[in-house]
Amino acid sequence: MRPIAQEFQKWRQWAESIQKDVENALVHPRQVFREFAETIKGNEAHIEKHDGDVFCYFVRKCYVSHVAMAIRRQVKVNRDSVSLMRLLAEIHECSQQFTYEFYLANFPSDPDYVP
Repeated sequence: MRPIAQEFQKWRQWAESIQKDVENALVHPRQVFREFAETIKGNEAHIEKHDGDVFCYFVRKCYVSHVAMAIRRQVKVNRDSVSLMRLLAEIHECSQQFTYEFYLANFPSDPDYVP
């Protein structure tokens, strides 16, 4: 096992990568889908009159599939991929190495932080 300081740096990089993936795969599409749903609500009569419900159903199914795949990427723990579950598993494995001294070395106290 690598020294905890090296692991910690790796985990920080992983956390940034995971955050970007979650934003791009879950947060942004959710915002788009919510707006799509609002547009549907505002045009229900027109959509029903012109059989647009088939398209709306298709978009809903695509959104659900997209979200399911994004979640699946974050819950797998394969050794060849970065995921939230793998990050948490590695942190758990090294949890005994996290000491108060290690914390202070990585997050030094700032006397001006709290008045």
